[in-house]
Amino acid sequence: MGADETNTGIGAAAASTAMFVAVAGFCLLLLHNNLYFGSDFPIVLVSALLLIPAALFQLVRFLLRKPGLRSWRTVATPAAWLLTFLLLRIDAPSRLGWQISKEQFEAAAAELGRAPDKAPGFQRRLGLYQIREAAVDPESGAVYFLTPYGVLDSAAFVRLPHGAKTRESYVGACHRWDDDWKICTNELHGE
Repeated sequence: MGADETNTGIGAAAASTAMFVAVAGFCLLLLHNNLYFGSDFPIVLVSALLLIPAALFQLVRFLLRKPGLRSWRTVATPAAWLLTFLLLRIDAPSRLGWQISKEQFEAAAAELGRAPDKAPGFQRRLGLYQIREAAVDPESGAVYFLTPYGVLDSAAFVRLPHGAKTRESYVGACHRWDDDWKICTNELHGE
């Protein structure tokens, strides 16, 4: 093996390593973005436009190479994408963040349920989430915690007593999150 072939191999390995590091960083950004319900959307969009074509190139290289010539990088890059996709598909980061924060949300919801007059000006950190605003619906007893996180507006954690419904004036689209809790996004409804 000549010096030129060795330098080419080292250059290809460095390029593959750089590609893996970039894809792994992007995967971590996607997982972080899921934890906070889309707060890094512009960064994710720009990164996706740059890194997805590069990762697809790496995947094609992996598929076209002979099994004996595949390096750990050509295996790890598509594996990182696959693992990230699976974790995002089951909302693993946001569910983990919720489990870490749930006890503090439960305590705050109980506090505001007993004293709704404390809701205005309620700004504090509950677990991993910074709360920008809280509200209590006097009719249903629902407690709303708005966060500054979200793609276009905000996300809200809503504790609903059994049988209560969310009010469209408080939040946008909601889906069941955990027991009496829903997660909602204020999709351009204004505040």
